[in-house]
Amino acid sequence: MGQADRRRVPQVRKPGRSPQDAVLLDVYQGGNIMPYVNIRVAGTLSKEQKAEISAGVTEVITRVANKPANSVLIFIDELPHENIASAGQLLQPPAK
Repeated sequence: MGQADRRRVPQVRKPGRSPQDAVLLDVYQGGNIMPYVNIRVAGTLSKEQKAEISAGVTEVITRVANKPANSVLIFIDELPHENIASAGQLLQPPAK
């Protein structure tokens, strides 16, 4: 990566992009690209589940990729089952 590439400024949100995309386009910290993880789940998770997932993912990235924990960005997207399909069929919510 050239010196000019390391000095790029994060881009501003563009129309049609999600708020996460604005953050994820070019995020740098001290000349290093900050790792980000986008997790998409069918249905909802509790705050405690999100905290545990975030801690575990951050631990793996810091250990394996040797990145500082404070540089890891994690986005958790909760999607309705009806917005996800597998093998051409919409997912069904779990039976209650």
